[in-house]
Amino acid sequence: MMHTHARNIATIRLIVDADALSAFIPALAEQLQRKTGAQVALDIVAAGTGSTSALDTLLSLEKIVLRRGKSCWSDRIAAGQVAALRNVDATALPDLVIDLSAQGVPAPGGICLRPLYNGEGGEAALAFALFHSGTPEISILRTDADGVSGSVGDGIASLEAAAGIGGAMEAVWSRAVMLLLNALGTLDQPAVRPAITPNNAPRAL
Repeated sequence: MMHTHARNIATIRLIVDADALSAFIPALAEQLQRKTGAQVALDIVAAGTGSTSALDTLLSLEKIVLRRGKSCWSDRIAAGQVAALRNVDATALPDLVIDLSAQGVPAPGGICLRPLYNGEGGEAALAFALFHSGTPEISILRTDADGVSGSVGDGIASLEAAAGIGGAMEAVWSRAVMLLLNALGTLDQPAVRPAITPNNAPRAL
């Protein structure tokens, strides 16, 4: 596959909450590396919503009952399973940050892309939307080094074939990945759509 080097992307840093480590994370890293040829590093931050224990239990039950052990992007993983991504030098400033955290982490001097679900970031926001309002609207918020931000992509996933909340999360993430990859090709263009102000208030599932 041809690599896309928008703005000479050589390094990408993923930001994820420690309580939201799932199989989605290495899958996303692999697709980003395949698309750009960039080195992808993972930064695990402690600040999550603290409300994922019920979700973890539900996802574990779904894997046993609904999917009969079949793997899914919503499967919980241990930090050791992404050790290779964490061993990448995290001291150098990345060319691009992809922020998957709930609270939002300031990007150190570069471009940041942040998937939002009904205007909120993080795994818990996605699960909350699926529980309470069905398919969420996905938007990709881009914030440039000068602090200017705007939407660079939006869409809705089809959940027709999704099995349970875990399958629905995977479907939404699949659509979000497509939007992120499309956004990589527009980094040299201004984010012309209206800016989004994420609502970061923690939600209980």
